[in-house]
Amino acid sequence: MSTASINSWCLTSLSPAQSSIKRAALRPSIVASLNSSPSPPNLIRNQPVLAAPAPVINPSWREDMAKQSYEEAVEALKKLLIEKEELKPVAAAKVEEIRAQLSTPSGTKPADDLTERMKDGFIFFKREKYAKNPALYGELAKGQSPKYMVFACSDSRVCPSHVLDFQPGEAFVVRNVANIVPPFDQTKYAGVGSAVEYAVLHLKVSTIVVIGHSACGGIKGLMSFPLDGNNSTDFIEEWVKLGLPAKKKVLSDYGDLDFGAQCTYCEKEAVNVSLGNLLTYPFVRDGLVKKTLSLKGGYYDFVKGSFELWGLDFGLSPSLSV
Repeated sequence: MSTASINSWCLTSLSPAQSSIKRAALRPSIVASLNSSPSPPNLIRNQPVLAAPAPVINPSWREDMAKQSYEEAVEALKKLLIEKEELKPVAAAKVEEIRAQLSTPSGTKPADDLTERMKDGFIFFKREKYAKNPALYGELAKGQSPKYMVFACSDSRVCPSHVLDFQPGEAFVVRNVANIVPPFDQTKYAGVGSAVEYAVLHLKVSTIVVIGHSACGGIKGLMSFPLDGNNSTDFIEEWVKLGLPAKKKVLSDYGDLDFGAQCTYCEKEAVNVSLGNLLTYPFVRDGLVKKTLSLKGGYYDFVKGSFELWGLDFGLSPSLSV
């Protein structure tokens, strides 16, 4: 028989707190329990990802591209003035128009502020990170060997690399609505399945972490959608209903609480459902039995500035002969 237990710890910027998750209902064949751990597991590595010499990649941004094209146009018009005297008034007007564009800042910038934001962001990255870490990016040019696979929500407020300070090359990340891991299904969920397979069998990650978060819109949808088959969305309801076991448990255990509190409990319980779903992948179970892989659940509360982490310990009980 398979057994699993969950151990947890919590980091907070306010005060030490215990995990508020109750007994996780994963699967009938799994026994799950919550126990406080005396010290937090080593999820976040302090040491940098070391690497070799000079970088192979050398991306660049051509600041002079627009200006050069304008200047070439001016030179072509000047040549036209010499060759075609009758076009002089039209060409002269065009030259002045181009010169006016060159004299304004907008003449050399991309068309919109969003493009500018990406350009400025890359320039900052190139100057402050890429150029200052040639060894790291040189090694990454050769390949990747992350220690973590992370499932996180697509919510723009909860980027796991930002929250956990993962460096490039440390985490293989999958993000989707409500950070859900579906059960093994080669037809319906091949996208997630291929990511798990690649991470476990090819990248040889040692830890899979599923991270939920506060104020999750996907979980709010799970708790509020009737999920009776009369869908009002093309994809969302079909996707979040994978968390129905979490919703049912929360309504059973916390039916007397207000909707907001129920959503908070469901945000955490849905992580446990995903941990249970990971056990349906044969290569994940194999890694757990061989102790080359571990599963962890996490919860990031960006309102309170806290992070909780708990682990799922999986093992096989000894056989009994009568």
